[in-house]
Amino acid sequence: MPSLKTLLICLTATIYPFSAQAQSNAPQHCSSEPVSAVYQVKMSENGKKSDKYQVELWRNAQQVAIRYPANAITELWELTVNNKLHLVRYFDAHGRGIEYQPNEIKGNQDWSLKRQLISDTLISQMTLRKTRGKDCQTVEYYAKKSDGSKLDLQWFPKQQLIKHFKVKSSASETEWTLLETSKDAQQIAQEFQTLALYDTTDYTDIGDNESDPFLLNMINLGFVEHGGSGFYDADGHDIGDGHAHHH
Repeated sequence: MPSLKTLLICLTATIYPFSAQAQSNAPQHCSSEPVSAVYQVKMSENGKKSDKYQVELWRNAQQVAIRYPANAITELWELTVNNKLHLVRYFDAHGRGIEYQPNEIKGNQDWSLKRQLISDTLISQMTLRKTRGKDCQTVEYYAKKSDGSKLDLQWFPKQQLIKHFKVKSSASETEWTLLETSKDAQQIAQEFQTLALYDTTDYTDIGDNESDPFLLNMINLGFVEHGGSGFYDADGHDIGDGHAHHH
C-alpha cells in the first residue's frame, strides 16, 4: 500500500468539450446542483513522474462525495447546522464505511475546500490575470507565488469548478485537469443512494469492534486515523493525509 500522505494537490492536458446543453444553460443556473466532475491528477517529485490517476467529484446541495477510484475509496462530506464538517469514508469494494464527527476530523474544516477541491480563501488570495469566455463557460485565470511555490489556476466561476490547477515548487509539481462534467441528476442521486446503503461504523466504536476483519485490515493499512482534511490551506500547502495516492 502506498504512503497515504500526498494525494491532494494537482491537474493535466486538454479539457473535453462540454455538452451543448451545458453551454446553453442560463448563467444563473450554471452552478446549480447536482453536478459531477472527473479530474486527472499528475504528480512528480524531483523531476520523477508518478502515474496519473483520477479523482471524481459528486455534488448535490447538501453533500459532496470525493471518490478515489485507484483506492476504491469515497469520502462523503456534509455540512452540519453549525457549519462544521461531517465525514463518512467509504470503502467501495467492501460496501463499508467509517463515520467521523466534526471533532474527529483533523485540519481545515472549510466547506468550500470539499465542495470545489479548492478553498474560496485561496482563490481570494490569488491574482486574477485575465478572464475568457462568457456565461457558463467563463474562465478566470489566477496566479500566486507562496513560499517558493507557484500556483496557476483556471477556474469556472459560474460553475464553481476547477478547470486546471498546477502547483509547482523546486521539489515537486502537481497538476489537476478537468476531463468531463455531468448534470445527470438521476445518476448523481443514484451515487449518493448507493453510498447510503453501505454499513457504517462510528470512529469512536472501532475499539470495540477490533475483531471485525474489515476494520482490522483498514487499521493495519492506516486508513482509520482521524478523518483527514486533504487539499490546500489558504497558502496552497497540503494539509492532512491524502487517501488516493496511486498504487
